[in-house]
Amino acid sequence: MPNTAKNHQECRKSVCFLCFSKSQRKLTSNLKERCQIILKEKINFNDDKVPFGICEKCRSCLRRKESGEDITLPSLYKFETIKLRPETRDSHCNCLICSIGKLRHNGQMKIEFAQSSATRTPSLTVEKRCSDCFSIIGRGLPHNCTKGTLRNNLVAVVTKDPLASERIAALVVSNKAPSPHGTVRLSQLYGGRMLPVTPSSSSARQLFSSNSSISVKDLAKVQANTGLSNNGIKRIAATINQSTSQQIVKKNYAIKFDKFSKQLVHHFTSSLIQDHAGCVRTVIHCKNFHELKNEIIAMRSTSKNHIVKVGIDGGGGFLKVTLGIIELNHEPCIPPAKINCTSKVFKDTGVKQQLVIAVCEELQESYTNVLQVFELIKLKDQEFVMSCDLKLANIICGLQAHSSAHPCTWCESGSKELVNQGKLRTFESLEKNVSLFKSAGSNIRKARDYKNVVHSPIFKLPGDTLVLNFLPPMELHLLIGVFNHLFAALLQVFPRVTLWSDALHIKQQPYHGGHFAGNESRKLLHNIDILQSIAEKHSCYAAIPFIDAFRKFNAVVSGCFGCNLNPNYPQIIEAFRVSYLALQNVSVTPKVHAVFFHVKDFIDRYGQALGLYSEQATEAMHHNFQIHWQRYKRPNHHPEYSKKLQCCIVDFNTKHCL
Repeated sequence: MPNTAKNHQECRKSVCFLCFSKSQRKLTSNLKERCQIILKEKINFNDDKVPFGICEKCRSCLRRKESGEDITLPSLYKFETIKLRPETRDSHCNCLICSIGKLRHNGQMKIEFAQSSATRTPSLTVEKRCSDCFSIIGRGLPHNCTKGTLRNNLVAVVTKDPLASERIAALVVSNKAPSPHGTVRLSQLYGGRMLPVTPSSSSARQLFSSNSSISVKDLAKVQANTGLSNNGIKRIAATINQSTSQQIVKKNYAIKFDKFSKQLVHHFTSSLIQDHAGCVRTVIHCKNFHELKNEIIAMRSTSKNHIVKVGIDGGGGFLKVTLGIIELNHEPCIPPAKINCTSKVFKDTGVKQQLVIAVCEELQESYTNVLQVFELIKLKDQEFVMSCDLKLANIICGLQAHSSAHPCTWCESGSKELVNQGKLRTFESLEKNVSLFKSAGSNIRKARDYKNVVHSPIFKLPGDTLVLNFLPPMELHLLIGVFNHLFAALLQVFPRVTLWSDALHIKQQPYHGGHFAGNESRKLLHNIDILQSIAEKHSCYAAIPFIDAFRKFNAVVSGCFGCNLNPNYPQIIEAFRVSYLALQNVSVTPKVHAVFFHVKDFIDRYGQALGLYSEQATEAMHHNFQIHWQRYKRPNHHPEYSKKLQCCIVDFNTKHCL
């Protein structure tokens, strides 16, 4: 504790210059400048009559005033009125500053600040007002209680608060009934012509312009964007018409919407087939592929520069054949166009633009079944490319499964020679081998002698046509197959590799013995650094070659499997092949073989990445169709089963051909 009294300079630090109470801190040079700016006063802090301390309360008020808040600050004390004692050897001073500075703790002295009339806060008074005209009531005051007086008094009251004026005006405009052209007319204060006001487009009443209307086609686009049922769309249309003064949705929309949903009904029919097990199945299919394709092209206004992609896949309880029409050289909008519910926002390669041209419930993927379905569609003499998985690719080519001696869809490499590329298969070689196989008695045990071709190709193409040209490599299944094969091999060497997927909250899918799907595989490939950190943390150096292979494979996926082709794709693929073959005890599967050789073969011929020909849309069709089927679903023994399935297909395709 100090045993000497404070001198005058020390007391100046202990007094707030603004309110003259005990201060908590000394003013810094920066704070002094800011105080003068905020107070709009020039203060000489070098003057001994001016304190240079500040209390927390005043400091907070100054900060709030600086940020723009409407705060009343105390008036500055007239520092020139403070009388200082001449300096002598006696340090005792009894001026106002020293008297406050020497107070204990936070003691205060009552100080009167000289305020000007401009800064003095006016006293509040209570006024009595008339409840009818809001005039002040008092002795000797006139009281003319009329509507005119009421209006004048209301104007006087409201003008005191600009925000209240705006809110009242907005309330009046929004509640006033507009004219047919959307104009609101308001009475003026002193009479005269009505004041016309046109609310902006942000007004609730101007959500739709007077001449706007929603067509049945717009409703179908809304349904495609939202996934609502037919009844849900009709309820929305009814609600819109009830919520607006004019009929936004065109008249008889319910009847027109039902008619619109059935506009493709003449293209589809039902047929019965007998599957390979002898069971009779109902197939809903298009009558004429060529006519349906041309109508879809006309409806979408697709240019002549396009490719037709036919997909087939079994899943979700149905074997489906799909149709996709992909416009080439389609430039995206830069910047992208604003998305709304009545515009087309789906890519040609996406599932929302795919049509189901044949469907059969509980039909297995076999040569006999697939052949019968394609014969119903009448694809003969049509130009298209196929999109499917590797199992169906071999079925279409008449090949045995991928466990056979010559498993590759695109070349004749043996199962033990997949590290090398074989002779590319053509439709002529397929026909030749199956002919020799049948001539030899169709002995399935000797199929390896005929490159495992045991059936005629389902499609008859010119003999010199490469299978690679008709069946592009399947990017999704190659991605999943190669990644999961590498992951399983690494798991044998480094069991803690599961920490990699756990760190990204990814779990293996339970089907097919457990594996990662496409999106999960891509996410893991994008986060290989996490795997490397885990391997280094556990000192597992045997995992390093696998990490390198994963990195090289990620480069192949990024440069070849999307829509953007890396011009250095030959070097990228070769780097992956070298890295993969350096792994110990890791086999080369048909999918790995396809990445080594046939991805490059296809890109060399077409100069395009695999994205346009991807089978992802066909795979995604299972979930998309299942949602639609739930609205029509009947057991397959129900008398209306065939009718409801056909209605479902017609409605589904109509909403996907916009």
